[in-house]
Amino acid sequence: ADLLTACGLQKSQDLYAWWFVDADDILTKWEHIAARMARRESVTIRTIRRDHFVEDVQACLQVYNGTQSDSWEFTRLTEAEFDYMVRRLDQIGVSDHAYLAEVDGRAVGFALTLPDINEVIQPLNGRLTHFGLPINVARFAYRLRRVKTARMMVLCLLEGYRRRGIGELLVLHTLRKGKQKYGFQQAELGWTVDGNDAIDRFLERVGAERYKTYRVFEKSLVG
Repeated sequence: ADLLTACGLQKSQDLYAWWFVDADDILTKWEHIAARMARRESVTIRTIRRDHFVEDVQACLQVYNGTQSDSWEFTRLTEAEFDYMVRRLDQIGVSDHAYLAEVDGRAVGFALTLPDINEVIQPLNGRLTHFGLPINVARFAYRLRRVKTARMMVLCLLEGYRRRGIGELLVLHTLRKGKQKYGFQQAELGWTVDGNDAIDRFLERVGAERYKTYRVFEKSLVG
């Protein structure tokens, strides 16, 4: 940081990464609260449907563009961009790790979580073959099913549906399936933007700990 400021750069924004460790503790604390919230709000939490993939991706895109437009450095995604991204991610099982929150049939939020494939890639040392044989390809596929860490990449809620327990439900469904079905033991969420106190308090409330800060620097090229 000192070197960058000495070169004339200044802080533009801080971004925070959060860590979930004890899923059992979080689930124990929030299961009954979340169930009560769901009954009160008539909320449905479900995964993306394989037989309605395009329709559900469209719903996620509308929520994403509707919730992120006031975020720092937000760039609106087109349908083609979002569809391409989701289909690429679906190669590692995104549809089973993406949750939609609906109220009266309307999509109001979604969460997207992926296994941390760094656990899989690192032991391969950048190689997919040995002596011309695709040995590490097989190792990649084998280890991908045994990843123990996940990363929640997106957590979005439309304005008007925040602070009503829906975000907690999305987190809880993600943690429950991640732990019970896939054996995830830890998870990261990132990033949140410095100054977004509402999301920071929410994450602390459901048991996440802020463990990293990424600082973005900028410098004017005019004058």
